[in-house]
Amino acid sequence: MIPKVVTLGTLCSALFVCISIYLNISPDDELSIRLKYVLQGLIDVENKFKSESPKVAVGYGACNDLFVEGKQFLEFDTNVKPKHCDEISSETDLKDTFAYFFRHGAAAERYMPNSTLFDELVSRASVMDGAHFSLGGNAPLMAQRLSQEGCQVLLAATMTPRLRHSIAPSLKVVGGTAARDDVHLILEYKAGDLWGPYTAPRANRFIIHNDNNNPVISSLEEFQQALKSFNTDLLVVSGLQMMDNYPFEKGK
Repeated sequence: MIPKVVTLGTLCSALFVCISIYLNISPDDELSIRLKYVLQGLIDVENKFKSESPKVAVGYGACNDLFVEGKQFLEFDTNVKPKHCDEISSETDLKDTFAYFFRHGAAAERYMPNSTLFDELVSRASVMDGAHFSLGGNAPLMAQRLSQEGCQVLLAATMTPRLRHSIAPSLKVVGGTAARDDVHLILEYKAGDLWGPYTAPRANRFIIHNDNNNPVISSLEEFQQALKSFNTDLLVVSGLQMMDNYPFEKGK
């Protein structure tokens, strides 16, 4: 038996569809109108629970992003065979996996267990034209933005003093000091870029890393202690994807 209860949301949706058909509103216009109402609804909720300076705790991790043009960094050769690899163990794996995602215009991130090879790739990429480093990691970037919006922010991240200087001094950072920052090598490409016989259908990026701090969430313990006295209004958790494909020791 079908319930006879019609919610206000259902009634409004049905009414909107009828008006759209009557006025011959295009799907694009209809989407714009719907997004406008959603945005206004979010603003109304924000205003209802607005705080002068809310406390937000953000975890976990930080890194040093190195951006480089993918097709320029990786030289195509005829031995490339697009394939999906869970981890990158050689430069051949790198090219094959890059080709797999490049031809689909899909974003991907892979762990490289070979530290020597990774360091060689980073050294090579860092001296290329247009290459540049930037503070990376979802957690510190969100923390920076929240601080700019007037929030009191507690960030959980392990990093070197040098990388710490790139974060606003208004942020409270816990998690200890690293001897070396985790680096993410980001191979970017544009829509229409060519790499060998492959064409990127859309702009995207392929990321490789050899992280030591982020996958083990090395800032977790200090963060838990700091939360006891921070009295946070909101806890934001990110960076857990760095645990994917990481070679954890047995029992950890």
